Amino acid sequence: MFGRRFTVRPRDGQAQGVEKRLKAYAAVGNANGFNARVSKIIDGPTVGCMALTMMTATMAAGMKARASLTADPKWSALEKERAESPNADRVGGSTIVRFMSGAPDPANYPVSLIRIYLMSRANLPELLKIGEEARKIATSMDMNLALGTPIVGDSMNRFIVNYQARSLEHLGENFDKVVVLPEYQEILIRVAGLATISTAVIDVTV
Repeated sequence: MFGRRFTVRPRDGQAQGVEKRLKAYAAVGNANGFNARVSKIIDGPTVGCMALTMMTATMAAGMKARASLTADPKWSALEKERAESPNADRVGGSTIVRFMSGAPDPANYPVSLIRIYLMSRANLPELLKIGEEARKIATSMDMNLALGTPIVGDSMNRFIVNYQARSLEHLGENFDKVVVLPEYQEILIRVAGLATISTAVIDVTV
């Protein structure tokens, strides 16, 4: 699974208009072969920002959808509207992530706790192996887990861990449960020997 994502920060008083515009982008993306969604970051260093994420099963499908998208007059019209009437500012560039284990499922799990680690690529196989142990715990709590790394973007040494819950309440309840599990604490200790936690956000589909 592959996901392309970019993040924007709405200007003061413009959040509603930004959400509407991003959803229009998502609709055009869906019409051209992507599985697109809009989300809002409610906690973390980029709190208040909004993101457009567009998923495809393969990179080939993603590039085909991207070519179709850029040729779509509706997409061009949205880009023209954004240039002539900006209501948000980009936060960084776009990123394409390859999910190497699991895949995001925002339709069923709309709340994400995204933890980003910095690693040596040499440690990736072991991190993925440990991730499968974390997946067993997540599954037992009815949560989804997706693990990925960027193939386009900055900080190419990122290891992205996306825990997904069915609601904010579901996320909070399971967080309280998991932090006291000895096996989960052991996982965190082992991960800390292979990668350094860089940032974390809570991201909610809107």
